[in-house]
Amino acid sequence: ANKFYAFGDKKIRSAYADYKGCSDFATCCALLSMISEILTKLKNYDYGYYFSEPVDMESVTDYLDFVDTPMDYNIISERLESGTYADHIISTDGEKSIMEDILLHVLCDIDR
Repeated sequence: ANKFYAFGDKKIRSAYADYKGCSDFATCCALLSMISEILTKLKNYDYGYYFSEPVDMESVTDYLDFVDTPMDYNIISERLESGTYADHIISTDGEKSIMEDILLHVLCDIDR
């Protein structure tokens, strides 16, 4: 067994269990687990609440003029733990694995 497998969060491993045949499953689960831990710490940070919930569109009426895809820490955490990031993946282009693709989608959401 790969040493990283035991390191990853059980919820994350379970959410992406369909892909445990991937050669980098353990490493990617460990990375996704670390991202999940970082999000938890950011949510608990002094000003983390600003980014933990969706922006109130009634208060910030022009928000969508500046942000194409609203994102917050809770949405990313929920997607991580539910396996939602794998829902859109049909196949890879051969350059990267399915787990790498999932990891990239998580990072893209964080960057929003």
